[in-house]
Amino acid sequence: MKQYIMGMLTGASLILCAVMFIGATDKESYGHYQAFALNGEAFFMDTKNGELFQYVVNEKTGKTSIIVIYSPRLGQSAY
Repeated sequence: MKQYIMGMLTGASLILCAVMFIGATDKESYGHYQAFALNGEAFFMDTKNGELFQYVVNEKTGKTSIIVIYSPRLGQSAY
């Protein structure tokens, strides 16, 4: 009985390790944005494709929006 329980625990831990390693291979879902502030304005950049965004809060309504400042795909700045 003791060998059976030890075998079950070993098998369960191996399956858990395999699931963790398989799940750790997805690197594209998060972590490729870099945020920074300049002159009281908030910006963030997509480090994979070089797009630059600005985070804007409307003071009257309190609504937020994200504006594309620069995109290499467009080849020009939004300003």
